[in-house]
Amino acid sequence: MSGIWRFRPAGRGDEIVLRLGEGRLAAETADGAALWTVPLAEVDAMRFTDQRLGRNRRMGLALTAGDATCRVAVAGGAGPRVADPDRARFLDLTRAVLGRVAPETPVRLGEDRRTRVALLVTGGAAMLGGLALGGGAVLAGLPGGQLFALGVPAGLLVVSGAALVVTHQPGARRPVVTAADLAAALGDPPRSGE
Repeated sequence: MSGIWRFRPAGRGDEIVLRLGEGRLAAETADGAALWTVPLAEVDAMRFTDQRLGRNRRMGLALTAGDATCRVAVAGGAGPRVADPDRARFLDLTRAVLGRVAPETPVRLGEDRRTRVALLVTGGAAMLGGLALGGGAVLAGLPGGQLFALGVPAGLLVVSGAALVVTHQPGARRPVVTAADLAAALGDPPRSGE
């Protein structure tokens, strides 16, 4: 299937245009400046991410052909009532790409090592910040009401930081599926983004 998809990457910034056709996927700015092109016959590995953190959701697709990796991602709300048109177009594009690469192409699920390290460090910093905030409030001898008011955000920092640390271990192996398996899991047939 050929088509054109338009959406805002990572939920903000200028719109990009992705063109699928003639055996390649090409990304360009809204005014037509080329960003990258990847020949689909040369794609030898892919990565698909679907990360939820609180009320936010980020989805990404990376295609690797030899030494080059081309990435596209969207971000938005994660609630059950959130109808995000950029995410819907991104999923349609992903399904279309999965249908054009070799069915046995390996697709690693989850973030890459560099992203996991960054999230691990962020989680550790949040935990330390929450502990420092709570500990500082106790050492300062704040009265009960103020201590409680400061303890809630400090506790949330510790808990959310711990969740990041536990779920984003850099050495953890990520599942690998085939392009055909991921396409089946994503369901509905692709539509053009236009």
